[in-house]
Amino acid sequence: MGHEGKESRTQGQNNSSVTGNVGSSPYHYEIWYQGGNNSMTYYDNGTYKASWSNTGDFLARVGFKYDEKQTYEQVGPIDAYFNWKKQGSAGGYNYIGIYGWTVDPLVEYYIVDDWFSKPGANLLGQRKGEFTVDGDTYEIWQNTRVQQPSIKGTSTFPQYFSVRKSGRSCGHIDITAHFKKWEELGMKMGKMYEAKVLVEAGGGSGSFDVTYFKMTDKKHPLESAVPSSSSEAPKSSSDKAPSSSSAAPKSSSDKAPASSSDKAPASSSDKAAQSSSSDPAVTAPAGSSSSAGPSDALPVEVKTFGMAGIYQVFDMQGKFLGKVELVSGSTLKEAIGSKFPRSAIYMVKRGSVAKIVAVER
Repeated sequence: MGHEGKESRTQGQNNSSVTGNVGSSPYHYEIWYQGGNNSMTYYDNGTYKASWSNTGDFLARVGFKYDEKQTYEQVGPIDAYFNWKKQGSAGGYNYIGIYGWTVDPLVEYYIVDDWFSKPGANLLGQRKGEFTVDGDTYEIWQNTRVQQPSIKGTSTFPQYFSVRKSGRSCGHIDITAHFKKWEELGMKMGKMYEAKVLVEAGGGSGSFDVTYFKMTDKKHPLESAVPSSSSEAPKSSSDKAPSSSSAAPKSSSDKAPASSSDKAPASSSDKAAQSSSSDPAVTAPAGSSSSAGPSDALPVEVKTFGMAGIYQVFDMQGKFLGKVELVSGSTLKEAIGSKFPRSAIYMVKRGSVAKIVAVER
């Protein structure tokens, strides 16, 4: 994907949020900091860059902004797909991952997938438990902030943390899974204010670059298979809907297919592709060329995506990495993982159809 569309840069305002819509996409950005020389550059496809120098506290984030009227069950499932890079330092505390707030009750939350220095118990409060999702174990913590800045002014409120045991720079985050686990542990969530991909730095001088970004929820599901506009390199398809502008202080989904044992059907011209739900974003319409129905009008390449055969694999910048063979009884994720050892988000192409596949280890 890389940075696509109009580039917009803001230096924000000290001790005040600068926030707004990201072009005509469904995404929303926000920057907030205390002191220092800082900036944020965001692009129409939701990717962004941030930099900070000698800051006391710096937050930059992009994602979904909600109206505080619905719970996560009502707006979700919520998922994020990402690839980012970081450089420099970020002070005594720092968090990279998913961030947001709820109201009624007021809660500040973090899903921490990466860091400059891993946060310890002195920052996280009381350990509540752990669970495994998205290929690793997350420790769950709860802290209390007493009379501190919040989206509702100076308040006392809990902070919830899920901290991944091993940091990573790309992959998929099942945001709703964390919310559900927190509530199982008695950590009540309120109505959604936001869910965004965040970098927070408590000092230092550094930079953060999100080179691939996509979020999905009930209103913005992951796209089904669509033909690519290029025969050389796949491009990410994105149906974008305008979102309402809403200023917010720092003090302020049909879900991507879940992993399953669905395997590739044997290749045959009289069989339509089955859904391969173990590969995020790799879905093909069910149907059969021998029976009447809407799928008969789809190109053969769309109907056969996910079936046994040869697939081209690209990185998210469109660089061709090689080919994999999907055999009957296996999944695209398994085929890619056996040839490419790195956890990453890949674009997979067959004919003129391109899809996204996240591989995690």
